[in-house]
Amino acid sequence: MATLVFQGDLVLYADGRRVTAIEAQTGRRLWDVPCRPGFKSPADIFVIQDAVWIGPDFAEARDLRTGKVKKQTAVLAALRTAGHHHRCYREKATERYILGGYRGIEMLDLVDQEHWRNNWVRGVCQYGVLPCNGLIYAPPHACGCFMEAKLRGFWALASKRSRTEGRGPRTGDRLERGSAYGEVVGLSCDPSSTDGPESHERRQTSRRAGSGQGLRSIRSQAEPRAGKVSFALNSQPSTFNPSADWPTYRHDPLRSGSTDCRLPARLSTAWQAKVGGRLSAPVIAGGILLVSSIDSHRVVALDAGTGQPRWTFVAGGRVDSPPTIWNGLALFGSADGYVYCLRLTDGELVWRFQAAPENRKAVACDQLESVWPLPGSVLVLDGQAYVAAGRSSYLDGGLWFYSLDPRSGRLLHQSRIRSKLPGFLPPPRQDSHAQQIVQNATDYKTFLAPDRSDAFSMGGALLDVLVSDGRSVYLRQLRFDRQCRLQPTGGRHLFSTSSLLDDAENHRSHWVIGTGDFSRIPVAYSWIANQFQGAYGSYLARPYGLMLAFDKRNVWGVRRVYRKNGYLLFHQDRQPFAAEEQSRRDFQPKTPDVKLPAWSWSTDLPIHPRAIVRAGDFIVLGGTPLPEQPLADLEELAACYAGRRGGRLHVASAENGRTVAQFALPAPPVWDGMAVADRRLFFAATDGVVRCLAAASDGKSDLSSKSDNE
Repeated sequence: MATLVFQGDLVLYADGRRVTAIEAQTGRRLWDVPCRPGFKSPADIFVIQDAVWIGPDFAEARDLRTGKVKKQTAVLAALRTAGHHHRCYREKATERYILGGYRGIEMLDLVDQEHWRNNWVRGVCQYGVLPCNGLIYAPPHACGCFMEAKLRGFWALASKRSRTEGRGPRTGDRLERGSAYGEVVGLSCDPSSTDGPESHERRQTSRRAGSGQGLRSIRSQAEPRAGKVSFALNSQPSTFNPSADWPTYRHDPLRSGSTDCRLPARLSTAWQAKVGGRLSAPVIAGGILLVSSIDSHRVVALDAGTGQPRWTFVAGGRVDSPPTIWNGLALFGSADGYVYCLRLTDGELVWRFQAAPENRKAVACDQLESVWPLPGSVLVLDGQAYVAAGRSSYLDGGLWFYSLDPRSGRLLHQSRIRSKLPGFLPPPRQDSHAQQIVQNATDYKTFLAPDRSDAFSMGGALLDVLVSDGRSVYLRQLRFDRQCRLQPTGGRHLFSTSSLLDDAENHRSHWVIGTGDFSRIPVAYSWIANQFQGAYGSYLARPYGLMLAFDKRNVWGVRRVYRKNGYLLFHQDRQPFAAEEQSRRDFQPKTPDVKLPAWSWSTDLPIHPRAIVRAGDFIVLGGTPLPEQPLADLEELAACYAGRRGGRLHVASAENGRTVAQFALPAPPVWDGMAVADRRLFFAATDGVVRCLAAASDGKSDLSSKSDNE
């Protein structure tokens, strides 16, 4: 494919081998020079201020009419990090910048010396990015490089604001107290202990009056609405066993998706409740089930025993994952930049805390939300509530990390994760030391530049649900102590290479129980992880899969396979998390004497799984059915994947994977949308309905089922 550029009365033509300048009127050739194409893309030619820049190196600026070299630069080559080929799309340019696409977006400043490397953002294959309207548009991609920090989705990025970003509001403006502040049974909220400059007397007066700066009362929306669940406030919950709760996302701070609570082998529908909208996973404690209707900003409470509605609360933005229930409180974050605390019994506001450093909005997925959103799930560990706000450590001043007193909302600790953009870093003197560190995965910039970027891994962070190993708190690969201080190395914990809430099932997305250290790998991690025995001289030495559930010594997971049904269930032994263990990279060299991790057993799955939990002796998977011949009927396969053929529940033995039972469901669970409590299975479905399955009375089930025992 050739490149053709018209500039004034000249035509520039590049055929992948040479660039030729031709007079448009006469066809006379003025000059030509060698060129080369990009990776799976034509050669790039940019004419800026009558200078011709030729890619992919852009090391010279030539005179438009003569072709003579006017300027030479090695900046772009120095900005790029070592490693594999150029991205598979073309570069772009403006009057001031050439936007390279070698790793992400390398900004070559043609006017000043504001050169920057941005490996944390890239464009879609073949097209790349688009500079327009004073913004840079970055379309979605499926790349597996730089999983620690690279943005996912469709982004419009602007230049940095002129004033200092992210300084945060005054301390006293962050906490707002609601009508139930200090009134939750068993809690002692001393207003004098909350942060802020106001005196104890002023706080008490403001709370009673429901006024005062930053202290307005916000009540739950308790009236019925058209198409919404009705409410019955202050009713007593039905009988429920509190020792078998599922009080937070994936059951516990480790996000294990595992409980010792057993399920009966034969299930039947106990109740169902229409909540509406796109639902989160449910949580259950104290006889109350909480679920969020994500896009309508609602947190809805149902009686866990009967499914009867109890209350709803409307937040100021999306609530993308379920609240955490703790000591009679319901805590959750929202895309409006706030952390909320409600009284569990009636949904009245106890407090809310502004985690966003300032009240600034952006449009995200067709809704207005904070520039610094929060996940819905709040991590509560030993009486402290941990939350993070933001999107990327490279954007808008970074990510903010907090520890709060869940009873009062008082700020205990905070920190900020802010990544510095690497600029032009000239190479050091090429002595023997410099020569030794240059290789496929690294170069001198890996060790000297602030992003620590090698070929496929880099520094930085993205927002996700917080996770613990029982001692530390983790934001993806980053480890924090209980005082929100970033620690230099991490221990093993559950994380996702995209997000635990990511339901796209990208083939380069995996859940891993590891440290999150993917540095120094020879190729993109998915090239190795998608091979059962490793590849390219390396292997992933951790349990991983599409989704996982685990206890102290066992991991059960789902892996994608290249055969008929495409999914299997496996079991693998694992070592318990240790108080202090040596941090090591998740990928290790594959040598002849290395014993690779082995599964105890594996079995093909007859469903497309979308959720997994361990309940006592059972592994329960929820998803969609598969056609008899998946590859022969792609239209039927698409209909099944979309949930138009209903859902399926697959119950297997945790000991050997043998099928215990299978059930047909009216609709499949949402991604990771199941929970087990009080010998009942609860799940949020794609049709906006929350369902509860319990032991079938008299052994009869209203769900069509089959079992290996039949």
